[in-house]
Parts: sequence; C-alpha cells; structure tokens
Amino acid sequence: MKPVTWDSGLRWDDPNLRWGDPSYLLEPGDPGYVAPLNPAKPTKTPRTMSNNAIPDAEKPVLALAEDCADGCADLEDSIPLKLIRETDLCGPLLTLKGDPTAAPPTPGLIYIYKDKELALANAAAARGTKDNEVKTFLSDVRKNLIRFLGSAPSPEWELAGFGSAQSNSNAVPSTQDARLQALAQLRPYLLAHPAYEQAAGTPAPEVTAARALASPAHATERCACRCECGCRCPGRSAHRQARGLRHPAREPEHAGGGTEPGAGPR
Repeated sequence: MKPVTWDSGLRWDDPNLRWGDPSYLLEPGDPGYVAPLNPAKPTKTPRTMSNNAIPDAEKPVLALAEDCADGCADLEDSIPLKLIRETDLCGPLLTLKGDPTAAPPTPGLIYIYKDKELALANAAAARGTKDNEVKTFLSDVRKNLIRFLGSAPSPEWELAGFGSAQSNSNAVPSTQDARLQALAQLRPYLLAHPAYEQAAGTPAPEVTAARALASPAHATERCACRCECGCRCPGRSAHRQARGLRHPAREPEHAGGGTEPGAGPR
C-alpha cells in the first residue's frame, strides 16, 4: 500500500482507496486488493520486412531478377530451389531485355516500347503541325467567303463546310474530325464557285480548291499517328513481364537463404 493525499489524482470511488488518517491505496498483493475488471493489453509492435521488400518500379525489379537468376545459377541445386529455377527467370528477362548477341540481334520489349513511344511522339507532333496549318487555312477561307456570303450563318455557308448541327454558326470547326469534314465539303464548293477563290501571289492568303486539295495531307499524318498507337501493345507486354518477375523473385528468399549476385552473364 502507498500513502495518498487529497490531490493525488485518484477517484473517490476507487475500490482500493482507503480514506482516513493517513489515507492509502491498496496495491497488488495487499489484503482486500481488487483487481481491475479490464486490464490493459500490451501493445503489439507489427513486424515488417523492410530490408528485402520487392520493389514496384520496373528497373529495380529487372535488376533484382537478374541478381536472383545469378543466385539461382549458383545455389539452386544446393538449397535446393524447386518452384523457381534459373531457366524460369531467364525467359522473362530475355523477353524484356532482348539478346544483342543473337544473329540477328533480338530487341527486348523494353526497347521496342521505347522506339514505338518515340515514333508516336513524332507522329503526334507532325499531326499537330499539319492540323494547325489546316486551321489557319480554314480561317483564311472563312474571311474570304465573308465577302461573298456575308457574316451571318446560312445554308450556303453549310454547303461550303462551315456549319453546325443547329445551323447557328459558321465558325471554323473546333475538332479535327469536323475540320476534315469541312475540307471535304470545301473542295467541291470552291470548284463550283471559282469566283470565290483567292489566287496565290497576292498579299491576301491563297484560297483555292487546289490548296484545299493539298491540305488533307494532314489526314495521312493523323492516320499514321493513330496507327503508331500500336506501340501501347509492346508497352503493356513489357509491364506484364516486369510484374511477372515480382513473384519468382520471392522464391529464393522463401527457400531460405536469399540471393546473391553470381557470375552468370545476363
């Protein structure tokens, strides 16, 4: 038991508190001590594997898989490893990295994806350049046609390719598909109305059916850019292969000994 005072911070209804002169508090082992109904449970500290976690990024996973394959080459028979062997890791690694020593050299999915990604970026840039040229051309056409058709929307503007679904606008179309449609209508319209053309060689921009015919060259760039989107397929395959390496990389650890870089060339 221990002595207590009025300001000890204890509760008046504590069953182990004895008021008197002196006052005291019963402790475990004292006669009459009442144990608490809900004793505090010790806090458990969670255990984590922070020193050998499998990374999420592709490059570290690839490097780890190479180390695991080297370790398998040295230790798979002595441990022994049963689920994942060196050959099981070499297949996905070869698919991802390729084989530059083969005849002819075999590119890996990683490098195929990078090449396709660059081609996609170049095609998208070329498409954007051509599309800006077409928007400028259609803007010049519209300014020229205002002299003949007026500035208000009309059925004649729609025949020229400058119309909207509600027939309340003759602005330059805001989407690429709509601009392609406007060009398709503009060429025969200018051929049928040669007086509305503005020939080249003047201070004003050229507005002719021939110029409209040349403008759809940007459509080819547009289609090429869409075809280049096929580069997503090697990219998805590379991501799947890299993710597939995460599970085999755990097997040497589960076998009891971790991995160690070996001498096997990879």
